[in-house]
Amino acid sequence: MSARRIQVIPKRVYDFSRLQLGINQTVIAAERIDVTEYVEVMFCTRIHALDLSGGTILGEVYFDGHSVDDPGATFVGTWLGAVALVPGLAQVAYTGGAVCPAPFLGVRLIANRLSGAPLNVTLSADLILRCPDDALTT
Repeated sequence: MSARRIQVIPKRVYDFSRLQLGINQTVIAAERIDVTEYVEVMFCTRIHALDLSGGTILGEVYFDGHSVDDPGATFVGTWLGAVALVPGLAQVAYTGGAVCPAPFLGVRLIANRLSGAPLNVTLSADLILRCPDDALTT
């Protein structure tokens, strides 16, 4: 079984410091990631800088129900895996491999603002995709 790495979020700053207290915000960082030829996926985040003084941030991979028949519609499915961004832990965090039953995936960040302190992250993320057929990933 071969594997392939796809960059889904280039190094980018997400600043939630202006979000109102007690409010959650979801940011779609990547969508319509075609995984039709793969059977397993892992989510890898690289945290370059992180300040969670003002709340929490969660990175999540979800099933994207995009349809070529209706490209303007957004269909967000259940989450496939999540990474809680925590200061002081390893810079690279993986969710375990999971089976890909949907043809498309998306990546979102969910911020929860708890205090007036800064809430931001600089990160990049990849999907590690596994395929049972070596010929499909060349």
